[in-house]
Amino acid sequence: MDPRYLIGTPLNGVQPVRPSDINGRKLSRALKAGKQPSDWRARLALRLQEGAVFLHHLTARQARLLTGAKVGDVAAARRVERPNGNGTDNLRRVLFRNNPTDSDVDVIVAQVGTERLMDALDRATKPRCERTSEMFGTSVR
Repeated sequence: MDPRYLIGTPLNGVQPVRPSDINGRKLSRALKAGKQPSDWRARLALRLQEGAVFLHHLTARQARLLTGAKVGDVAAARRVERPNGNGTDNLRRVLFRNNPTDSDVDVIVAQVGTERLMDALDRATKPRCERTSEMFGTSVR
């Protein structure tokens, strides 16, 4: 990065020019509407090449065209990174099902840990009363 941007003071008498930011979605709408003349688009391309402009919030198509990625590959990456998908957070997705399989339970135990699982089992099976006689009551026949 140019040191002029870091310091904020003029270097050699030249005031630093901050890079402009352009929202990719707004740019896409403007280009589709045909409001931008061809010379403006050429200047924009030159400024992008020089680094005087940066794009953000690109549309899916713009990002794919820029990187050369395929639609299916982007969708697969999105599924892996989605918090409730099959990628990073399997626990939430497994518990979404009504009847988890044995392999799903193995995933839960691996993520939670056996100690926490046994502690939860102890809490779930803890007697309501301290003494067994209080729980069942004594009746003489």
